[in-house]
Amino acid sequence: MGSPVNHITDANQRDTSSKNVLSCPLELPEASEPSKPPCPLDDQKETLVFLGKSKSYGLETSVDRLGLVDSILYFTEQHTYRIRRSRPMGCRDELDVAQRGILAQAELNFGKTTSPGIYLCLRPVLRGPNTLKLGEGVQQIDGFQAPEGWVLIDWLVQMQRYDYNQTFDKIGGLEDLSLDDCCSLAQYLVDLHSWSTSYDQENWGEWLEAHLKSFGKRPQLFAPQPGLRGLKASLDQALQLNEQLKPLLHMRARHGQVQALHGNMRLANFVSQDGVPQLINPRLVDNSPQRGDCLFDIAGLLIDLWSQGQREASNWIFSRYFGSLLDNSNLDGLRALSLMMFVRSIDRALAICPIDEACRSGARCSLASAFEGFVRTAMESLLEEPKILIVLGGPDSKMKTEFAQSLSPALGRMPGGLWLSTNHEKTLLDPSGHQQTRHQAGLYDLVHEYMLEKARYGLEANFSVLLEWGALHPACLNAMGQFAVATEAVLVPIWLTDNKETVKSNRLAEAGWTILDASMEIEDMLHRAHGLLGKACDRGFPGILH
Repeated sequence: MGSPVNHITDANQRDTSSKNVLSCPLELPEASEPSKPPCPLDDQKETLVFLGKSKSYGLETSVDRLGLVDSILYFTEQHTYRIRRSRPMGCRDELDVAQRGILAQAELNFGKTTSPGIYLCLRPVLRGPNTLKLGEGVQQIDGFQAPEGWVLIDWLVQMQRYDYNQTFDKIGGLEDLSLDDCCSLAQYLVDLHSWSTSYDQENWGEWLEAHLKSFGKRPQLFAPQPGLRGLKASLDQALQLNEQLKPLLHMRARHGQVQALHGNMRLANFVSQDGVPQLINPRLVDNSPQRGDCLFDIAGLLIDLWSQGQREASNWIFSRYFGSLLDNSNLDGLRALSLMMFVRSIDRALAICPIDEACRSGARCSLASAFEGFVRTAMESLLEEPKILIVLGGPDSKMKTEFAQSLSPALGRMPGGLWLSTNHEKTLLDPSGHQQTRHQAGLYDLVHEYMLEKARYGLEANFSVLLEWGALHPACLNAMGQFAVATEAVLVPIWLTDNKETVKSNRLAEAGWTILDASMEIEDMLHRAHGLLGKACDRGFPGILH
């Protein structure tokens, strides 16, 4: 496992991620002393020197140190320790020991829910006569008493060692985020939302509306920049969409689709441990509680990927997340997802503070590029394009999957088409596989019924849909055509064939299917499919594309 770079962030560097980030609700106690003049880490110097020594942990191997905006990480051979800065970068007031303890407890509680394989316990840092030591691990700070002769001076969060150089934003370039990685991450998010506490908070929609209206008061968003001049129109469109969605947002809040928002759905907050995604280093620096729709967090991850050009990964996570939901009260959130992606994109753009200076000077820098990426993503989240329903059939399941995973990111508007797979749906409904032999026909009927229900939600939310179908026959095309008309979509039926299916392929072609030779290179098949999609977009009215 690689060692992290021994690097401390410059205290003058602006934190481009802490602003406009929603955090876990925390009630911090008042500081025991008035704020002191700026003197970074003044009351922690002794502690930080102590933590940098291997003998402090009873070890002989070296200790690596990594400075973050709000904390410092210490890596030993088997564990990672996190200590909160007494004054997080960009903050004027110090956090005393009691406040840092509250934050450490909140992170442990959060980590035990989201990443139980990594988060272990809290360790007190104790001062005695002329020495410091680490106390035994505890799960709660409440009731902790330092041993006689020792004084509590700080708290650490103790975790299993992980490789900070292998967070999902660093793994050899984001193009290495494979389909399996995305599916695992999406399933992790589905499970995370099912574990989290729900709240009945009807004012979520009011907060979202006020937050949305505040964007119009930020002039740096509307500075004249090539390619970004449509943002004002997009903001007006978002406000209209918010007005239309008020009943839905109110209903979702009433039905418990509101959770604590923590703003940590970003690639930098995920690491793989034994092949399982784990959420690490949550930002818990804001003491103002905020709760909102659980899809507000998933929208943050989708725009994080999309803004960096990683459209395939964004689409795969989007498709697998919604494809793994069985509860209609979650699926109806698809209608509000575009609005949430718009808001999260603007939030991230506004967090890049120096952009107004960069725009005035004409400088081209990474901050300016990131700003433009998020603003462009915001506009793309509200694009209006014809809804396309692709039904993909054929005997080769592996080839259908390879074709679908390449085609769905380019299908419709951001973040691409909702890709639904028969095999995945079958696994959801029958995880044990028992019914696959005993009641195969009945199981497929149920699978296809569920897929069509999810497809309906996707199309009604103005997303295109790709159905990687199972058993098909020519007669089903009429039913699919009726479904497309009912959902105001253009149906594009595609059959991937091989040389053994000549007679069947001819029959399917006569019934209206587009036949693609599965022995072709995938690029050639995609080129042919994109031609069909272009015709569908030009046509723009529901029914079967012939």
